[in-house]
Formats: sequence, C-alpha cells, structure tokens
Amino acid sequence: MIIYTDDRDYAEQILPGLEPWTPHDTSAVDSNLHHLKKRLFSTGTVHTRVSDKHGRWTHALVVKHAPSSHFDHLIALSQKDAELPDGTLCLAGSGRKFHGLRHRRWSALEGNIHLAVSLSPRQVIKNFHTGFPVLVAVSLIDAIDAFKALHGRAGIKWVNDILIDGAKVAGFLVHTQSVEDTVLTAILGIGLNVEKTPRIQSDSFVPEVASLRNFVQDEFALNQERVLFQLLNSLDKNYDLLLSGRYSTLLKFYKERSLVIGHHVKVVSDAPSKTSREIASGTVVDIGVNLELFLKGHKKPVTSGRLILT
Repeated sequence: MIIYTDDRDYAEQILPGLEPWTPHDTSAVDSNLHHLKKRLFSTGTVHTRVSDKHGRWTHALVVKHAPSSHFDHLIALSQKDAELPDGTLCLAGSGRKFHGLRHRRWSALEGNIHLAVSLSPRQVIKNFHTGFPVLVAVSLIDAIDAFKALHGRAGIKWVNDILIDGAKVAGFLVHTQSVEDTVLTAILGIGLNVEKTPRIQSDSFVPEVASLRNFVQDEFALNQERVLFQLLNSLDKNYDLLLSGRYSTLLKFYKERSLVIGHHVKVVSDAPSKTSREIASGTVVDIGVNLELFLKGHKKPVTSGRLILT
C-alpha cells in the first residue's frame, strides 16, 4: 500500500511503519488518483511511503483535518467515471461537513476513525444493494469483537447504526454504481467513535452516543491504530465473502447481532420531524434477504424508514 499524507505524525499514529517518508509531488501524475489528491491535499507538503502490511488496500490518503467529506469526494469522482485504484482508502483525523444518511450531521472528532473506502469489483454481485451495507455492519462488529473487553457487546440497530449498551458508537454509508447486477464501484463511508464521545442533541432515534473507550478499563489496550487494523482486516475478509457469493453467511451474522429481532419497534418515515409519519410498529420477528423487517401482525414487510427501539 502506498500512503500519502499531509501530516506524518498523524499518519504514523494510525498507520505506523518502518519505511522513511519522502516528499511527494501531487502534480507529477495526471490520473484519477491525482485528482483525488488535489481535492484532499489543498495546502502543505505531501509525503509518501510504501507499506506491505495491508492486504488488498492499495492506496491510503491520510489527512489531519478534512474541510469536507471524503465520502462525498469519492462519489463525485465516481459519477464522473473517474476510476480510482481498487482498494483506495481515505482517512481523516477530524473534519467538517461529515454526515450520515439524509445528510444528518456527523461530529468528526480527533481520536476517532473517519474512513472512506473505494472498491472497484467490476463483477456480478448478487444482492449487492444490501450486500455492501451488511458487509460494513458485520465488519464493524468483527473489529469491535476483536477486543476482549468488547467481545459480543456490540449490536446492529437497523439499518446502519452500531450500538453498545444502547449507545451509538458507529454509523456508515454506502454508495454503489452498477450496470444491472455488475457492480462497477462501491464506496463505503464509516464513522467509528474510538477515543472521543461527541456531544449531540439526543432524540428518540439516537438517545445516547459513546466511544469504545467508554467500555474498557485499560485505555492503552484500545486506540485508533489497533481498531483501524482490525477494521481493515475485517473489511478485507468479509468483502471476499461477498465477492465469492456468500452473502447469506454475512446476512446470518447480521441477524445474529441484530438489536431489533424480538424487540418492539416503531418505524417512521425518514422525513423532517414535523412531517414524518408512523409506518408501522410491533415486534420484529425476522429480517429478510433484502433487510426488510417482518413485524408481528403485519402482512407487508417494512422496507424503509427510521427505527425507534421502544
């Protein structure tokens, strides 16, 4: 993997290595990766080095502070048919204009992981519309489970929130481009609170937030570097399952760690609070192959909306 950064201290903190850093001329190559570098590294000197410890991940662009969302930059480039190297990572120590679904604000604080991933499978992937969200959710759970004090404690709140003891510690976004069932590009955006807990205005959808550090006694056993290492390994492993047609394996694990199956929920339309309406309420008895919710007493499954655990 080739690592590019505008802050060697931060890059060393999350992607340590032995190779020396060398200055990099961001205008040296006219390529799609070059266009991404120009967007992310607007000022200052960029340094680079090579690491051989990161499997399928080919490039990592690491910034100390991002003025805007890396996830949005990757989507913008993909919509211009700009093909980035498969396995490109964008990491930010902190940032502005980061967001979740429907552009709901995500507080990007130093000490946490803010990761955007660009994949170029260019192959047929069955159930890819839900396959990539399931891939990310399962990989986050896997990464958290790797730490003894956290093993088995994290769960998935439909559809894209990761909670520990009722508090949200992570969320994610997925964007795909395809021709029929052939997936050309998949972009994953992941926010994971590792060391810092954001201050937010709580509501019925997100009553509480936390960081992984809130649930461990030995804070030195858990930091950005170790969590990122586990997360990248989990994404690599589970992406292989998705590419090889083993979506059912991922879905089985997603359901096993679901926080909604067997619980009473209310689902409302994903609209501004003044105009949202209740879609359905009841006990969730199952999650379908397309992540639809089956509620007791309801003939039709719920396919969209925001969920409240009641």
